[in-house]
Amino acid sequence: MKLSLILFTLLFLNSAFSKTYSLNDLLTKIKNHPDVLESDFEISKAENQFLKIKGETGPKLSTILGVGPNYTTTGNALNSTQSNDLNTKTYLAQIEIKIPVFTFFREQDYKDAALKNKEVKEIEKIQKLNELERKAKEIYYGFQYASSLFEYASETQKDLENALEDFAKSKRNGSEEHSKLKIFYNVVLSKKLEIEKSLKLAKLGIQYLTQDFDGDISLDQNWIQFNEYTVRPLNELLSNFEETHLDFKKVKLGINAYEAFTKGESKSKLPTFGIFGKYDWINTDKSQVQQSKFSYDPYNQKNLSIGLGLIWDFDFGSKDYKIEESRVELQKLIVKKSLAEKSIPLKISKIYFELEELTGKVKNYESAYKQSKKLMNRLGSEVALGLTPAKDIIEVYTTKAEMYKNYLEAIYQYELKYSELISEI
Repeated sequence: MKLSLILFTLLFLNSAFSKTYSLNDLLTKIKNHPDVLESDFEISKAENQFLKIKGETGPKLSTILGVGPNYTTTGNALNSTQSNDLNTKTYLAQIEIKIPVFTFFREQDYKDAALKNKEVKEIEKIQKLNELERKAKEIYYGFQYASSLFEYASETQKDLENALEDFAKSKRNGSEEHSKLKIFYNVVLSKKLEIEKSLKLAKLGIQYLTQDFDGDISLDQNWIQFNEYTVRPLNELLSNFEETHLDFKKVKLGINAYEAFTKGESKSKLPTFGIFGKYDWINTDKSQVQQSKFSYDPYNQKNLSIGLGLIWDFDFGSKDYKIEESRVELQKLIVKKSLAEKSIPLKISKIYFELEELTGKVKNYESAYKQSKKLMNRLGSEVALGLTPAKDIIEVYTTKAEMYKNYLEAIYQYELKYSELISEI
């Protein structure tokens, strides 16, 4: 009874810590991958540019408040006496405000540039998701591909073991044919070890994508199948790539952003029309206030000035540097856009033609594999009768295994190539 309870507990724990992921599970998990979260931070940084623009182009308030020691002074505008002891305090305040009214729409230029930059970061997030999606499919279909090969290798191993038993029954142990068959049997075992390594590496890939490092993980399907997708004609795919291709959209947004930023930086050399005000206040204890308007009293005074006019910050060099740097970046993007207009259609066409080739390969290898199976079945009865030498057995097994491997590999490459095409268009 105690042993049964222990076994039940072990089975329960194994199932509790064993997780099986579907392709949809992987595609859902990657949305919370650290690489995607990093892209979200970049978008947040881009949004913070609006706060920077508001601070640089909006009203500015500067204040100084303080208190310090001073000498007691008595008297009037004509005669005064100052003590030798720092026995009083001076309170002072200075407030300065600048309120821009008209800046030649410089703020809007900066906002346009910041908005385009934010859209670029959003596209980069989509590209990161696309990259992880392609990685997920590569791991998912790679796992299926390796599982299918492993299953086939296991079946081949059993068939060879049966063939070796037939050799033993026919008293041909130790013969040259028997030795060749044993050599081939060990080659199959080595191939199984290679496939097992691929399965283990695929599980590591699943852990990377899901960030799930607890318990045993696997995928929900252990074989790969051919599902032919419907793909639009190439001319349709190329007709609107400028509106759909993410790299091209990024370049266009980048050009718009640098155009707006350059325009805004150029306007920074112009004056700003606005309201400005300044208030100075000083009050010193134990110092008599001079009441006459014609008296200068450095210890007790209030000055307020308000005006409407030009606020002009002169700068020698640094503004010109920013403008020229922005223009250089703009020219780089214009060249990049020109190159993209020519290279992107070529890239899409190349992927499209490769997908066509893989579609044909899958169908041809499928037909070849079916023929090799028929040949293998016919050989089975001949092996049992001892009519087929080991050389023919090995040759047929090798042909069948090669056709099956090529068939599965073509399906795997087809899935990856279709995913690549979807990512491009």
